[in-house]
Amino acid sequence: MLFLYVIVLLCCAGLWIAGILEQRRHFASLEQIPTRVLVNGIRGKSSITRLCAGALRGGGLVTVAKTTGTAARFIHPDATEEPIYRKFNISNIVEQIGIVRRAAAYRPDALVIECMAVMPALQEINQEKLIRSTIGVLCNVREDHLEEMGPTLDDVARSLSRSMPVGGVCVTAEKDRLHILQEEADKRNCRLIAVDPEAVTDAELRGFSWFTFKENVAIALAVAELLGVERQTAMQGMWDAPPDPGVLSVERYVTPEGKRLRFANVFAANDPES
Repeated sequence: MLFLYVIVLLCCAGLWIAGILEQRRHFASLEQIPTRVLVNGIRGKSSITRLCAGALRGGGLVTVAKTTGTAARFIHPDATEEPIYRKFNISNIVEQIGIVRRAAAYRPDALVIECMAVMPALQEINQEKLIRSTIGVLCNVREDHLEEMGPTLDDVARSLSRSMPVGGVCVTAEKDRLHILQEEADKRNCRLIAVDPEAVTDAELRGFSWFTFKENVAIALAVAELLGVERQTAMQGMWDAPPDPGVLSVERYVTPEGKRLRFANVFAANDPES
């Protein structure tokens, strides 16, 4: 019996040491990426991730990005991308470790990564242990994942705030619960920047070949400004950025009878407000 106890103890000690070594290796990879942007919120995370990455690429910054939404993608500095393989098609926040390691191999100026955690505790782990973002994005607060983050929208706002970087900067387009986000930011010594969507002109929005929203563009412009990228340069980078597979689109069809149909693809929207 003593022999079994010793074996169990040695196994636990081995796992503990392996965990410490893995954590140090991961933190070393993070240190090779000076700017880390973590995009969180309810709706539009994937599009904002791509817009931020495009804006930074437009400014000449070597930028790696990763989306999680409709189709998870690893986006290389040249804007080419590839699907992220998941065993049994099951997502797990642990995959962020491998993403950071791949990103660090490019010695990039920035990593823009979408938050894939839903549970409040996992959102905090994602920030504090896996990404350690220097710039946070909290795009909006809406009625989604209420079972995990609710039951009220105030609870959702406080849950999402767990991804704010302590001592860093957070950009948001949220208006209704901005006061709650400000309270949470103050707790973390985090500077909260509230963007004005109306600062984005209709002419700038028409430069996109795909549908996007002023709130998303305004957030990306604010992130670009924080990193010293000029507005027009950032806009050109966003116009050139490839859209997310789940982006809002309208397709036109003509039936054999000559009827004209328009089909709006809004399957990526799964909260009541959207």
